[in-house]
Amino acid sequence: MSQQHNTPEPGKDPKASLTFAASQRFVRPMQREITALINAYHSAVADRDAEAKKRIRSSILDKLDEFDRTNGDGHQYPNWVRPVMRANAHAAFGELEDAIRFELRGAEHAEIDMHKAISANNLSDHYRRRGDHARAIEQAERAFRLWPENEGIIVNLAMALYHAGRKRDAGRMVEKLAALGDVSDPRNVLAAHLRFEEELREMGDLPEVRSLIGRVGKEMEPE
Repeated sequence: MSQQHNTPEPGKDPKASLTFAASQRFVRPMQREITALINAYHSAVADRDAEAKKRIRSSILDKLDEFDRTNGDGHQYPNWVRPVMRANAHAAFGELEDAIRFELRGAEHAEIDMHKAISANNLSDHYRRRGDHARAIEQAERAFRLWPENEGIIVNLAMALYHAGRKRDAGRMVEKLAALGDVSDPRNVLAAHLRFEEELREMGDLPEVRSLIGRVGKEMEPE
């Protein structure tokens, strides 16, 4: 994501967050398919492949329609997951107003703390990209209160604080990451963020971020 978090100008692609199928109690196969398509769309954006973007976007929207028709592929919480997955897609497309609208709809139907945290975290990301730092921090802090051990939520809160000018607070949040997980594990969410999340890497003026990036780089070196 770029450091300018406003809605992108026509014809320009935003940087985008990595999308993960969160560790939920009831993740359906179609959710994983949609998530994989969204990540493929991110790759097409990075490659500046307009044809691939058009093709993948169409596939995502078709799959989302199927997801709706099947009541979230039989998800235990369909009224939450259906708009949330659509919000994820619109965020990838850089359509932040639509992403926020769908995410708010999903948040209204979040019944368990995990889902409340996911929606708050997603809203924080959308608001930050739009440049609404106050709402970004408010939602990120709510997500953190609900799910304080989640690495992706800590990353998002750190970025929200950083871009609001609260760099010392952001550094303290990054320090919390250092004690979580094994960055040598390629499945580790933190390691993936540090390798591929451009906005986080742009926070390299923070010594805490430089230290973590160094750890990931060292783990990637061949023996």
